[in-house]
Amino acid sequence: MEKENVIMGIDVSKDKLDVSLNSTHYQYNNDDTGINSLLEFACEQKVNKLICEATGGYEINLICQSNQRNILIYRVNPRQVRDFAKASGKLAKTDKIDAKILVDFAKVFPTQTTDISSNISLMELIRHRQNMALAKADNLKRHQKTFSEHVKISLERMIEYFDEEISICEIKIKKMIDSDNNLKEKDNIIQSFCGIGYITAGVLLAEMPEIGTLNSREIAALAGVAPFNRDSGKKSAKRSINGGRKILRNAIYIAATVAIRHNMQIKQFYTRLIEQKKPFKVAITAVMRKILVILNAMVKNNQMWRCSPETTPQYFPAAIGTPACAAYKK
Repeated sequence: MEKENVIMGIDVSKDKLDVSLNSTHYQYNNDDTGINSLLEFACEQKVNKLICEATGGYEINLICQSNQRNILIYRVNPRQVRDFAKASGKLAKTDKIDAKILVDFAKVFPTQTTDISSNISLMELIRHRQNMALAKADNLKRHQKTFSEHVKISLERMIEYFDEEISICEIKIKKMIDSDNNLKEKDNIIQSFCGIGYITAGVLLAEMPEIGTLNSREIAALAGVAPFNRDSGKKSAKRSINGGRKILRNAIYIAATVAIRHNMQIKQFYTRLIEQKKPFKVAITAVMRKILVILNAMVKNNQMWRCSPETTPQYFPAAIGTPACAAYKK
């Protein structure tokens, strides 16, 4: 007999967790005690699927504790859930209603299991480093426009502080990756690509744990570099990218600008697009997508990147441990 599909919808906010189960509403605190009580209740009710929205980090503790208890939990895009609610004629929006809509959404659309417990610390370190790098850049701009000697000295101290903290953070990121055999193996594969350094590799591992498990279209859409059609009747509008993970897309953009100078295959691909009179934005987006697709295939097949200056630039899958391209030094 097929097992009954019992779904629990959880609307996550900073302080509260609003729960919908069998059309009944429950509420728990969004802390360790509240989450523990919620998960115990879910086990008692034989719930086999939890579903919540991505809320900018407030859902992470819930997801990690669910994974530790081997309870299936799904994290979905809040915009898709809101569009689903509007399409269903449910225009009102409260935490209680949102929890119920999550249950309805899970019944209609397939969702993907979210397990971020293994790389949550890495993600936080990567984002912390990025925030400090942005703060350093802002202070550098202020320093260039400041005439007061006292303010300049103060800004220089702040810039020096951020430099030290960024260096410490990068050391911790490297140690964290090296301490995990799975992350270390993926890191070695990704960094073997000419144009990818250890920071970009860290961003990929932290922000895209799905790398190596999806197909080329899915991985491009996840990063927001997949062009979508916009056709209606006789009208055929320009294809454009939409959505995706911003932090990941920014990192791939930087990698693309490096790769078009140092990676012969990518440089050849980019040059061909420019010669075809493609705008820069179109060409660089195509390069970003190509890089992601190649990296995804490399991780999936457990193969390193290898290129040779004596041969026509192309992708040579090589066994783990073979020398990578020396055109780009980190």
